[in-house]
Amino acid sequence: MKYVEEGKLDLDKPLYEYLPFPDIAHDERYKKITGRMVLSHWSGFPNWRENEEDKKLKIKFEPGTDYEYSGEGFQYLAMVLKHIEGTDWNGLETAFQDKVAKPLGMEHTTFIQTPYTIKNKAEPYDEKSQWVDWKNDYWYKKDKGKFVAPASIHSEPIDFSKWMIAVMNKEKLSQDSFKELFKHHSKISTSSTGISIYYTLGFITADEPYNSTYFHGGSNEGFTSWYLMDIDKHWGYVLFTNSVYGERLGNELWNYLEKKKY
Repeated sequence: MKYVEEGKLDLDKPLYEYLPFPDIAHDERYKKITGRMVLSHWSGFPNWRENEEDKKLKIKFEPGTDYEYSGEGFQYLAMVLKHIEGTDWNGLETAFQDKVAKPLGMEHTTFIQTPYTIKNKAEPYDEKSQWVDWKNDYWYKKDKGKFVAPASIHSEPIDFSKWMIAVMNKEKLSQDSFKELFKHHSKISTSSTGISIYYTLGFITADEPYNSTYFHGGSNEGFTSWYLMDIDKHWGYVLFTNSVYGERLGNELWNYLEKKKY
């Protein structure tokens, strides 16, 4: 949204007009994909091409017509921002630091690992409580030194909470930008209680009584996380775990707090 406010990025302009994407150029439908579709997961891309049977990037449905979570889409948008900046991945990291991290006092939050994050990174464990050799993990080796927008952020709870507080207080962006960020864009599902779940531009939210609550989970090999914030009641929490149970724990904590009427 900083790039939108600076007039460098139009959420409704096809991304290929900024930067063609050779990996999917064989499918003309990709020329319909916009930043708004990517941020609300309506691009038609899979999560990661490596998870597809043929290991190839594809468009699984007409862009803008359905929801499927896609890291590939977020990474394409990161490539576009890198191109707009006229820089490399390290330069995009510098832009993130200058536009977001430093103004909010986030001292140890980065998308490209530093000596500090490597030294202080928690040791991950799988569902059997077995240690995960993350330095030899496929994704770590593949993405080392790369700004991976949906997957490579390294942070710690106090740092991350500074960003959450800024979002709740609607700081550093205009009111119009926050309206765009919080607006329902994609319907994900309807729960057994009849409450619809939506994706905004980067958050998950729901119908009343949860329409001021925004949350998300995260999962890499041996690490899972969860955060939630209520922008009207001005409270929230964030959990980082070095296990596979962070998202589950985040949900259970929310259920507990709901019963306690916090």
